[in-house]
Amino acid sequence: MHTANIITQNVEGYMRVARDPEGDGDFRADHDYTKLEAIVDRMEAKNIGAYCIQETWDYGDEFCKDIGRGYFLWHHNYDERDTREVEGRQVRRGLRRGVAIILNQEFYDAWKEAGSVEPVTSSTRREHGGR
Repeated sequence: MHTANIITQNVEGYMRVARDPEGDGDFRADHDYTKLEAIVDRMEAKNIGAYCIQETWDYGDEFCKDIGRGYFLWHHNYDERDTREVEGRQVRRGLRRGVAIILNQEFYDAWKEAGSVEPVTSSTRREHGGR
């Protein structure tokens, strides 16, 4: 019998937020993917085949991105340029949204063998997109 490990987690952003000298979040700084690297480290250490992530806080779509070390990422959220009106001003959509799946090499190979089916995603043109 073969047992597979699949994890799901709300990571509250898979990028580390840069801080200014006062300790406040600097969301304009370059992206730091330390948290994403820690997830891959955990996948290796615990032999996790698939890691399902909620609230990536990252924008846009990635389809089967090779993130190194034999791991592949699918990501979905609003485009960074998408905005909506709130109290008379335009704000970016999807800041606290975004979902992703990371597969190890074994799960990736199984996905390829099954026909490389595209993921099912929600429309980012509606109020509850990016899921």
